[in-house]
Amino acid sequence: MKFSKAIEGYKLSCLTEGYSPNTMEGYEWAFKRIETFLSDPMIEEITPEDIRRFFYHLNTETKLSSSSIQSIWRSMRSFFNWASRELGIFFQKFGDTTRSVRVRWWIDSYTKENPVLDKVNAALETALGQAGIDMPFDTYNLNVKMQDEKPVPDTQDDDQDNQDDSS
Repeated sequence: MKFSKAIEGYKLSCLTEGYSPNTMEGYEWAFKRIETFLSDPMIEEITPEDIRRFFYHLNTETKLSSSSIQSIWRSMRSFFNWASRELGIFFQKFGDTTRSVRVRWWIDSYTKENPVLDKVNAALETALGQAGIDMPFDTYNLNVKMQDEKPVPDTQDDDQDNQDDSS
């Protein structure tokens, strides 16, 4: 889904919840800036790096005040919180021993990304474990032959040889 289409859904949701015209005007202003900066991408493809680049752009290449940038941050956080409730969690793919999951959440500051990512991953692992969903792991058999040892004959081959001799 295009970012602009998701924004339309969010705005409709806000209107039905009774958001004020001033709030809606502020959201519209913020969303238009990021939509233009990112060239209206698919919402599923927006990455934390995209958001960081956008806020870096706001801080270094615009003359916006810090309160205006904070207002954009709050607007984006509100939108992505809504989007995560509406769009949920998406499994991207299943591998032999992996599950790739895309989860969206918002944090107070992008400088807290790693500690929060750790908490989100731990919460996902706990939830999967509580649901009885375990991760398959590859199993390997490793046969080690010690230099001083003689190979152990394969008894199945010996049995087959004996049957051939008795006929």
